[in-house]
Amino acid sequence: MKRIALVGCGKSKQRPDHNGWCEARDLYTGDLFLKRRKYVESRGLEWWILSAWYGVTKPTTPVRWYEKSLQTVSEIERAEWHLYTAAAVVGIWCEEMNPPKLSGVVVELHAGRAYCEPLATFLRQVGMTVETPVAGLGIGQQLQYYAEQMKKVA
Repeated sequence: MKRIALVGCGKSKQRPDHNGWCEARDLYTGDLFLKRRKYVESRGLEWWILSAWYGVTKPTTPVRWYEKSLQTVSEIERAEWHLYTAAAVVGIWCEEMNPPKLSGVVVELHAGRAYCEPLATFLRQVGMTVETPVAGLGIGQQLQYYAEQMKKVA
């Protein structure tokens, strides 16, 4: 069974160098994003970033700084983001697997509610197994969760 992680972006971002670009994994500087990243990388998981601006992107994809959050967009924009991102996630793994077998994919969502719902529902509807280990937890509780998980990995 293939296991991948989708990690929510963060509000805190660095300003890229003079040309305006950096790798997506280096754009986000907030403590929660960094803990999520460290956790999924320590487990050797393939991971992607959920971004309000870029949808879903590889950590090494060059990106530009932006200011957007799913928490502040209209309901229509949020619904469009979820549909587009779900389609992109499904498309990524359909291309990787020949023949496509979405029922063999476990997706861990490490992101806030605005990013996970209804994305998780869409992914489940196409046969993927979705796990949301920090669902319902506040930011402080999420930070504590990742700190505890890292102790187990170390």
